[in-house]
Amino acid sequence: AALAALAAPRRAFLAGLVALVGGDFARARDAFAEAVEQDPKTVEARVNLALSCEKLGDLAEAEQHYLVAIDQSPETLDAAANLGALYARQGRTNDALAFLELVARADRKHLDVMLLVVKLAWELGDADRLLAWGREIGGLVGAPEARGVESVDALGQIFAHVGDVLEKKGDAIGAAAAFEMATFLRPKDGEPFRRLGLLWLAAKDFSRAIKALESAVRAAPNEPAPLEALALAYEKLGAPKAAELCRQRLATLKKTP
Repeated sequence: AALAALAAPRRAFLAGLVALVGGDFARARDAFAEAVEQDPKTVEARVNLALSCEKLGDLAEAEQHYLVAIDQSPETLDAAANLGALYARQGRTNDALAFLELVARADRKHLDVMLLVVKLAWELGDADRLLAWGREIGGLVGAPEARGVESVDALGQIFAHVGDVLEKKGDAIGAAAAFEMATFLRPKDGEPFRRLGLLWLAAKDFSRAIKALESAVRAAPNEPAPLEALALAYEKLGAPKAAELCRQRLATLKKTP
C-alpha cells in the first residue's frame, strides 16, 4: 500500500511531463494538480503545475503555485526564476528583481537571468545595479576589463562582446539578449543592431530582423554591411521592391569615394 501511495503521484507527474512537452497544457495542469494533491510536498510537480497554468494564461494561479514552491523549497531556483520572469512580463519590475537577483546570486550560471536583471535595471534607470551585474556577466564570459567598467557606454561594449561569445557557443537566444542590451546602451553604434538583425534573420523572424537592421542602417548609414543584410531580410519577407531600393542605395554607396 505504501509503495502504491508513492507510485500514484509519480505516475501523475510523468503524465504531466509528457503532456507539457507535447504542448497539451490543460492536460499537463490537470496531471500536475493530481500529483500535488496526492503529495503536497512534491515541489517539482508544483513548479510544473505553475508553469502549465502560466502557459494557459492563468497567471494568478501560476503565481500562487510558484510562491508555495519557493516557500517549501527556497533552494529550488527554477521556481524563483520563473516567478521573476512572470513578474517582469507583467511590468512588476521591483517584484521581478527581488526573485531574479536571488537566483543570480545563488547560481552564477544563470546568464539568462542575469541578462534579464540588467534589462530591468536599465528600465528602472538604476545605473549602479546595471553596472554591477554588467561587470558580473562580462567577467563570466571573459570580456576584457569587465571589472573596471564604470560607464554605460563601456558596458554597451561589454554586452556586444558577451553577444559575440554566446553566439560562437551556439546560444542564439542569449546572444540576442546581449546584443539587444548593447543596442539600448549604445544606440548610435550600428554593429550590435546588425548582429541582432542577423540573429533574427537566421531565426526567420523577418519583422524583428528588419527592425534591427533598419536601426543599424540609421546608426551607420555609410556602412555597406547593414544595407546588404537589410536587403536580404526584405527579400526573405517577400518585399522585393524594398530589397531593390536597398541594393540601389548600396550601389550608390559603393560608388562614393
